[in-house]
Amino acid sequence: MSEDLSNKIERKTLIVLANASIHQAKIVQNKMIKWRTKCLSLQFIPTY
Repeated sequence: MSEDLSNKIERKTLIVLANASIHQAKIVQNKMIKWRTKCLSLQFIPTY
């Protein structure tokens, strides 16, 4: 997700993602901490 987009979020936002390896990348995990302070959450769907 673009940092620009995350700066424009003004209300609670939930993004649902698959458990693809790219979604679990270290850069995403590090950004999640910052995004939570902006009321942006990521939810991973269960593996199937």
